[in-house]
Amino acid sequence: MDFTFLKEEQIWGDGALEVMKRYGTKVAPTDLAVLLGAEMIDGDDRTSEGDLTCESWSASSSEGHWLYVRCVSWGGQKGSGSKNSRKIAARPVLPPSEAWKISPSKVRTIDGIRIAEYGEYPQTVADERTSERLEILFSSGSLRMTRKSYFFDTAGLNDYDRAFEARSFLEYEMDGKRYIRVLGRPASDDSKLSTGEQVENWKPYWVQVQPIEWLMDVSGTMVAKKCLFAGIQFGSMGLSDDFSKTDMKHYLDKYFAGELEPIERMVSREFSRGSEKIKEKESVKKKEPIARQKKYGIVVSDEPMPVKDQINFYIQNGMSFMLHGPSGVGKSQRVKDIDPDLTSITLCNGILPEDVIGKTIYPNGVGADGTSGGVWVPPKWYTDLCRKCETEPDKQHVLFIDEVTNARETTQSLIYHVALEKSIAQGVGKLPNNAVVVLAGNSKEESGAAYHMPAPLFRRLSHIYLDLNIQDWLEWGSEHSKSHPEDPDRLNIHPLVASFVATYGRQVFYSEYNEENPGKFALDPRKWEKVSDKIYANKGVMRREILEADIGIELAASLLSYAKNPPLSLEEVIEGEYTREDIPEGHDARLALALSLRHATPKQVAKVRQFIESQLGLEIRATFDSVWIGNDDARAVQIAGLSSLHNLNTNGGR
Repeated sequence: MDFTFLKEEQIWGDGALEVMKRYGTKVAPTDLAVLLGAEMIDGDDRTSEGDLTCESWSASSSEGHWLYVRCVSWGGQKGSGSKNSRKIAARPVLPPSEAWKISPSKVRTIDGIRIAEYGEYPQTVADERTSERLEILFSSGSLRMTRKSYFFDTAGLNDYDRAFEARSFLEYEMDGKRYIRVLGRPASDDSKLSTGEQVENWKPYWVQVQPIEWLMDVSGTMVAKKCLFAGIQFGSMGLSDDFSKTDMKHYLDKYFAGELEPIERMVSREFSRGSEKIKEKESVKKKEPIARQKKYGIVVSDEPMPVKDQINFYIQNGMSFMLHGPSGVGKSQRVKDIDPDLTSITLCNGILPEDVIGKTIYPNGVGADGTSGGVWVPPKWYTDLCRKCETEPDKQHVLFIDEVTNARETTQSLIYHVALEKSIAQGVGKLPNNAVVVLAGNSKEESGAAYHMPAPLFRRLSHIYLDLNIQDWLEWGSEHSKSHPEDPDRLNIHPLVASFVATYGRQVFYSEYNEENPGKFALDPRKWEKVSDKIYANKGVMRREILEADIGIELAASLLSYAKNPPLSLEEVIEGEYTREDIPEGHDARLALALSLRHATPKQVAKVRQFIESQLGLEIRATFDSVWIGNDDARAVQIAGLSSLHNLNTNGGR
């Protein structure tokens, strides 16, 4: 839905909306808005229903000034607020062009004003007894999550120059009602909840998700009865009053609009979109290579090449390249998967040159004429690499140079010849023919500690840029761990952890790190790998204190709660011991379930494929087929046979 705010002329004056004239311009905040920082004044300025008021944004600039936005003051009059303020609350509006698309419920008329319900959102603080129960269950990890979350800004109310940084607030369920947990951050001593309680800084509050009430204007416009949230900067307002280009509009579109829908409707919409993509993909016919391509001896492939295959291509062909990506994305692990016994160098500004390029010693000293009998002593990494390459001459061995961009250019210069010419220096320290050099580092945009790479080094390397792709991570995580050969059943990522991350998505998969104002915990794929390692190390026993050290109190409690009702196992799928409620919602969560079944035996795979197709979809079944087959020709033949049999049965033998 395309949400907006009211413009100045819709609020005041002769051209104001009829509903604004009847209801009044004063507006109250929800408890959630107060907890997020909506500024209030405890006085006589109250709405027609007796509620304390707050300031609220409009969609107009203040008298054409680029820094200020027209606001509704506590008393309902025209006011102005800095576009960088986080203490002004938001009162979303559905214009007629959008309002006609929905079917609001429970429409009623009070004093000539039509009020309807549409959408759901956290609004009212739970009573004291309910809050105590919720907090106890949350702390023990026994509170059930609903697989939905809401996003707000992590910045402080006075961080005027800090950009928006999303933080997810997970939704929980108790006694059939849903809540989110919010730490209070009052804008002033007058910040009071609907209970009359003054908000305490950093105290946890439980806010119930409830239907949103909307004031219905005769024009078709629907105005939220209360301000629903605060703590978000308006931003980017210019003299043109172009609301569409503001940070607030971006927030409404990217976060708020999707959070109003019940989880069932969100899943239904995602499933419909997924079905359309499957149909579109199936309708595309592969083109035969044209004759001219054959004459050149080439074939153009339109199939996307997975990052794993790209890395493998460079390594197997002995071509140097560089991996880019944020910390924790798994750069080194991807290379170790191909060469577990790689040789590594970690660049740092304090590293000694002799550790990288070796050193020259003079056993007999330097002669009077300046000549000497210097002997070059190679660095340890070079000796190790040569030994490995000589022992296994038919295998490509990796020299992995990590943290390249975290070293100054003078330090980076030590590896120029190694990376570009496969020797330590001209005529010195030549690398074996079956050695390949792989570099890794961050860009300036990904790490404040990163340095730019010198142009000659950057230009002559091939570059692979890794992003935070949950699906790639899930596929890798479902593989047997090569780092723990003593445990043949161990996977790279514990299936429970993989399923949890897939269910809650990007908000738990990775969190941005702010060096000026770091949070208590930073999430990334490497951190989840560490959590997985702890579960394996503790023989599957999950302890809250151990998990909290890596992912914090809230996520640890959520993971423990999730673990009390884990996803389906292979045995349950084979035996048919599941119901519709056991099928996860969302594409990534379904993919995680399918990948957890990839270790089915050839005798089990027919039932597994049937389950995936009927419950998870054709697209996910295609992914399952690919990872189950791997490089096994016999499995490829078996899958082809099962597919042919399926098509025969589906088409009735035609």
